[in-house]
Amino acid sequence: MKDYLSKLLIMTRIKQMWLGFLMLIMFGCHTYKKYEKNTFADRVWERDEVVMFKPTIDDGSKKYKVSFALRHLYGLRLDGINIQVAITSPKGEEFTKHYRVDIMDGNGEYKSNCAGDLCDLEIVIEEQMKFTQGEYIVTVSHTQYGEIPGIMEVGFVIDAAE
Repeated sequence: MKDYLSKLLIMTRIKQMWLGFLMLIMFGCHTYKKYEKNTFADRVWERDEVVMFKPTIDDGSKKYKVSFALRHLYGLRLDGINIQVAITSPKGEEFTKHYRVDIMDGNGEYKSNCAGDLCDLEIVIEEQMKFTQGEYIVTVSHTQYGEIPGIMEVGFVIDAAE
């Protein structure tokens, strides 16, 4: 009986160590990820509709990966969307840049992950961006002609760079 309890105790400790190791891997890899989204109730992104996000950067010593996220309906017939992103720092300095977000590849297939009628796409727009600590104001607008039907949500993701 004593031998059995000894083995059981060893097995329990091994399980605890593995659980601790797995938790370290899961929570240690992404030290920072900020995601904000805006939903369009009518599933149309109007030409004059500017989407605003207010992410807070806690660590100004790191570099970050910045991504644009898009949820659209299956059947959207655009190769891509031209967007303008303006980032205002806590000190009031503004950085504005235009990006092309490709929705389809060269074969006319979605780059999005689709499940039923919903498709999600996340495109990295900046690989190694430096931020100072504090709250930022990010505005995103599209520069297409007219409205874009079939857009459900747009998002802005700031993630620790690898």
